[in-house]
Amino acid sequence: MTINRSISTRRPRTALAHLAHEYRVMAALPLSVHADVLRALLSVTVVRLAQARGPVTRPVPASRTFARFHAVVERDHAVTRRVEDHAAALGYSPRTLTRARLAATGRTAEQYVDDRVLLEAKRLLWHSGLTAKEVADRLGFTDAGDFTKFFRLRRGVTPGTFREHPSPAA
Repeated sequence: MTINRSISTRRPRTALAHLAHEYRVMAALPLSVHADVLRALLSVTVVRLAQARGPVTRPVPASRTFARFHAVVERDHAVTRRVEDHAAALGYSPRTLTRARLAATGRTAEQYVDDRVLLEAKRLLWHSGLTAKEVADRLGFTDAGDFTKFFRLRRGVTPGTFREHPSPAA
């Protein structure tokens, strides 16, 4: 195995092509050795791809309003999905929250709340033994049917199908 040091951080495709080449070359190695070598190569490739992307920086919230809204959604996403409720808790109008979200991310306040609830739903479905009804209850849905409709509309599959075949797509 040789590590191609000429792979530039400006050429991520080259890094991936090198990884694929090494995968084919090492196919004859014992499985445990093959897996260890690939793990190391993948680590190097990930670092190089990250470098190609440039320094990682967190987006700066467009405003204090955005930051406060984010904190309230993190705290209360399982209590309510209504932007109006989050706005009332902060003393803002729903329109103010949506403007702050749009300025910061290009997405509406409602989309942000739904994204957060969906993320938590996927986490609970994948990492807990909770049923879809229990997940629905935990996330504040009135019943499992509403939760299933919400989930299917945003993921394209039912919660049960997602649990059996999760995919990395949002």
